[in-house]
Amino acid sequence: EQLRSLTTTTVGVSDLRAMVTGFLDFLQQAPVMSRVHVMEGRSAGPRVMARDAALADEFVDSVLRLARQAQRADPRVAVPSRPVVVAVLGGVHELVFRHFAEGSVDTVGEIEPAVTELLGRVFLPHRWATSSG
Repeated sequence: EQLRSLTTTTVGVSDLRAMVTGFLDFLQQAPVMSRVHVMEGRSAGPRVMARDAALADEFVDSVLRLARQAQRADPRVAVPSRPVVVAVLGGVHELVFRHFAEGSVDTVGEIEPAVTELLGRVFLPHRWATSSG
């Protein structure tokens, strides 16, 4: 829902930060399932990995669609290529994975500044450069 709201208004770093916080809060609401998905998914086998890849592709499509919509509202919003979006989302996943690997599922919100910076530098470079981020 937060992602969709970004497509109807001018997008700023605070909007991005709210979206990231919502995502991290979601992970914290079901810490055991989040940990299983993020940590154990890497060794789940080809069938599960194929399903996860298909879901990730759908998410990438959604992110690209939302970025294009946001760009119509604010032409300075960047719409990166599909491989870049895959890499960025992979980077977010890696940040979550590393945090969980330290045994810190309940404190995943601590990575919000890094996730917001990563997304901000890719999708909102014009605003990130002028923010305090």
